[in-house]
Amino acid sequence: MSTRRALTAFAQWWVEPAPRWSLVVGAPLVVVLVSLVAWDLVGGDGTPAWVPAAANVIVLWGLIPVVVGGWIHAYVRTYRREGQQAG
Repeated sequence: MSTRRALTAFAQWWVEPAPRWSLVVGAPLVVVLVSLVAWDLVGGDGTPAWVPAAANVIVLWGLIPVVVGGWIHAYVRTYRREGQQAG
């Protein structure tokens, strides 16, 4: 695996539209995360303890895997594209 290919995949992931699956999975997670953070900010000390914990779980176990999966998806696309051009 070349560093150039990995950087190309990261640039492609950053610039090009995300794959459909990452939008389908990621968009609801972002909506829930934003609502939980807003609830935490507005609620102040009266916010239930599970609200910040749920926000952390969504980021760690929801959004980060979607981002990593999108990067892997872009890497595979770049790998295949470069392989087809070389062949």
